[in-house]
Amino acid sequence: MFEWHETRNGSFIHELETGDLMTVFERDGWWSGVHDNCFTEEKFKSPEKAQAVMERAVIGGEPGLLVRHRPRPQGWRETKKGGFHCMRRGCSMTVNKATSGSWYLLIDQSPVKNKWFATPDDAMAEGDRRIPWDWG
Repeated sequence: MFEWHETRNGSFIHELETGDLMTVFERDGWWSGVHDNCFTEEKFKSPEKAQAVMERAVIGGEPGLLVRHRPRPQGWRETKKGGFHCMRRGCSMTVNKATSGSWYLLIDQSPVKNKWFATPDDAMAEGDRRIPWDWG
């Protein structure tokens, strides 16, 4: 196993010879890894297990152990039920998947009328458009 350093926020980093970083982080009691916007698809009970998978994927030449994700819009968090949630400017926004497979947006628990989205990212972008981060 390679040398990993714990950060102030409890994550672990390993610097590659290229200067790039691999990061292992904890969220909701589960550990994941990320490198170059590619994440471990599986979640782990310990940072050591996540580190071992990151080493195999990035250093050991097994990139199939990681999946590429588009960066989530700022402030959005994945929910336990597979949707997404964000609090912004006093409003609660939620993105959920309908049984049809389409996605929908709720603002303060009210659905945005007649709006269905192909992906959760499209629904979150609509939320970002309706309630932007800045006040301007």
